[in-house]
Amino acid sequence: MDFKEFEVGDFLQNEFFVDWVIHQHPEADHFWSNWLKRHPEKVSDVEMARELVKSIHYKQEHSMKSDEYSILMERILQHKAPRGAIRSVSNFVLRHSYRVAASLLFLLGFSLIFYLNYNDSVPANEPSLVWKVAATEYGQKKTVQLPDGTRVMLNSGSTIKYPEGFGPNLRLIKFEGEGFFDVAHNPERPFVIESGAFTTRVLGTSFNLKHFEEETEASVSVLTGKVEVQTETGRSTILLPNEMGVYDKESNDLRRQRFDQRKSMAWTHGTLLFENEDLLTIFGQLEKWYGVTFEVAEGTRLAGKYSGEYKQKSLELILEGLSYTSNFNYEMNHKTILIYERKKVKRN
Repeated sequence: MDFKEFEVGDFLQNEFFVDWVIHQHPEADHFWSNWLKRHPEKVSDVEMARELVKSIHYKQEHSMKSDEYSILMERILQHKAPRGAIRSVSNFVLRHSYRVAASLLFLLGFSLIFYLNYNDSVPANEPSLVWKVAATEYGQKKTVQLPDGTRVMLNSGSTIKYPEGFGPNLRLIKFEGEGFFDVAHNPERPFVIESGAFTTRVLGTSFNLKHFEEETEASVSVLTGKVEVQTETGRSTILLPNEMGVYDKESNDLRRQRFDQRKSMAWTHGTLLFENEDLLTIFGQLEKWYGVTFEVAEGTRLAGKYSGEYKQKSLELILEGLSYTSNFNYEMNHKTILIYERKKVKRN
């Protein structure tokens, strides 16, 4: 869901927003805090909607008299937004009073529903969210099962951070690297992945997510279900099966395109697949896959492209094939591979 188009009335009618205001779940706190940092122009709308929701909840809990409640509502409508907000709440009310009135009528009309749904108060000393971390070094892979049954296969050099238990309305995790996600279906609790500059939101689906901090592009490739990808600047797209979203971090371009499922998913089957790729790109993939470091000797020319498929093969075998077709030599010293140009042999 794209909250950046929401106004006060929209927030008041959104169950996820209302539940956050009343129950203050740590996961939701984290989500809205980050969202407001990305959308400071919405601070005034959010603050006003929060005050309206809390006022209704307060009236229900404390059985306020109508005249007392009217005074409280008047104070809320006179409340100003925090310093630095794009516009104050009072200005918002003057320009959009009919929308505020409609929102109030909606909220008052459904106050009984809110009471029935949210009257289980959260203890004041509710513990903060406890996060767990799973990671792979270069040369490693592992599968992690999350508290909701979602399974995540981590490729080399990847990290996933997730809570010990998900809240009732949102399943939020943080991810860096490459992983294949098989998300447990639960339409009542969206599954949200924060990966640097963009966010992936799903209900239940399977997809491959690739986001390495040092790389200029990040991607999401969908196998089943439907996925929404949104950048930190607010650009978003919906992806269906056999579609991928590619985000260029430098240009802030987010594009949707078809993808080669065989190539994108090869790593999950223990297969390295190169298709017309330059040697430096291949060396980078081999570093992650085998946990090694490549050094290219000064003056070495690495021209041309290379294609090949290796299923659970040794690094030595791959280097033999690469060096033969690309005309270079190599030396292996434990975890370091030196690449240097093959000298031409003079014939008499």
